[in-house]
Amino acid sequence: MMGGEARCLITTNPPPVIRSSGPVGTCWVMGDPHYRTFDGTYYNFMENCTYIMAKNLFSPFMSRHICSHIFQISDSLWYLPISLANGRVTLQQSGFSVVTETDFGLSVQYDWEQYMVVKVPASFMGRMCGMCGNFNGKKDDDLTIPSGSLAASIPALGKSWRVPGLPGEAYCTDDCTGQCNVCKGESWIEHLEAESFCQLVTLLTDGPLRDCKSLIDPKVFYENCLFDYCMGKGYKKFLCKTAQIYTDACQRAGIHVHDWRNLIAEPKCPANSHFDSCACPATCENPSPPADCKTKCVASCTCNDGFLWSGNTCVPKNQCGCIYSNGGQKRYLQAGESIWADATCSTKCTCNSGQVVCEKASCPDGSECRKNSGALSPLVTVVLTGHSS
Repeated sequence: MMGGEARCLITTNPPPVIRSSGPVGTCWVMGDPHYRTFDGTYYNFMENCTYIMAKNLFSPFMSRHICSHIFQISDSLWYLPISLANGRVTLQQSGFSVVTETDFGLSVQYDWEQYMVVKVPASFMGRMCGMCGNFNGKKDDDLTIPSGSLAASIPALGKSWRVPGLPGEAYCTDDCTGQCNVCKGESWIEHLEAESFCQLVTLLTDGPLRDCKSLIDPKVFYENCLFDYCMGKGYKKFLCKTAQIYTDACQRAGIHVHDWRNLIAEPKCPANSHFDSCACPATCENPSPPADCKTKCVASCTCNDGFLWSGNTCVPKNQCGCIYSNGGQKRYLQAGESIWADATCSTKCTCNSGQVVCEKASCPDGSECRKNSGALSPLVTVVLTGHSS
C-alpha cells in the first residue's frame, strides 16, 4: 500500500456525541493513489508519508499508513479480537479485513494491505477535516487544507495533512510537483493493452457484480484499473484486488454478489481452510455463525470442518485459545500462550485447555522486568569484567 515502517495510529478520545439518524459518511482509499471523500470526490495521491485521513475538531481518527497483521497496542502485541475501555472500542477480523468500531459510531475497516474505509455517523456532519474532506454534503470544498482554504493541488493537500515529527519517516516523500499522478511514457500500444485488460472490469460489473451499480459507479473502478495497469504494467493482482474491493463494498451494503472468481482466480488460504465467496467464518470466540449469514456475508477464507479460526490460523476445536480480561480490556490468547499480567512481572497468566490460569511468578535470578519489543519479560543483564594489561 505504502512504503515505510509498519505503524497504525488510532486516537480514541473524542468528545461524547449523540447518535442521530441520517447519512453515514463513508471515505475510502484504495491501492496506492485512489481516494474517495465523505462527500464523493475522487482523486489520486501517491506519496508515502503518514497523513491524517479523518479528523474532527478535537483529535484525528485515523492516520493512513501500512499496518502489520497483528495490532500493537500500548507497545505490546495482541491477537484479534480485542476489546478496550470496557467495550467502547473493539477490533475484530471480518473477511479479509480488520474492523475497528467505537461506541460513538466511528468504524474503520482495513484489509491489511491497500484498502481502508472510514465511516462516521451523521452527528459529525460539517465537523470533519483531513484527506477525507469535511462531510458537509458538498463536493466543491472537499480538498481543504488545515487553514480552511482550498488546496492549490492534490500534492499540496497531502502535504498539508502530513503528520509531522514521526520516527522512521526520514526517507518518505511528499514533495511531488506538476503532473505527479499521471502515468507517463505510455505508448498507444500500451494504452490499447490497458483498455483491453481493464475490459475485464466491465465484464465483472456487467456480469457477476451487476447488482452493485446502484451503490458504486463502475466507471471509477475502470479508471482506477487503467491507472494501475499503467503503473504496474499489467500485474494481474491489480485486477483481482479491484474486483475484491468492489465485491467487499457491495456485500457489506447487503447487496448480493454472484461468484466471479472462476473468471480470474481464487485467493490462497492458510492451511486447513478454503475460500468461500459468501461466508461468516466461525472462530474460537464465536464458533456458531449467525443464522442470517447470507445477508451479512463477506468473501473470506473459512476453516475446514472440525477447525476454527484462532488468531490468524485454523486449529482443531479442542486447541482453541482463551479470552483474557483485565482492567476493562479483553484480548485473545492462543493455546499455550503466556503473558505477564502486571508491570512488575509478579503474575504470569497462561491459556491452558481453554482456561486462563494466573499464578504468582518472578523473574529468574540475574534478570529484571522490562519491556522487550513491547512485551513485558525478564531480561538478563550481562556484566563483563576483566583485567587490563
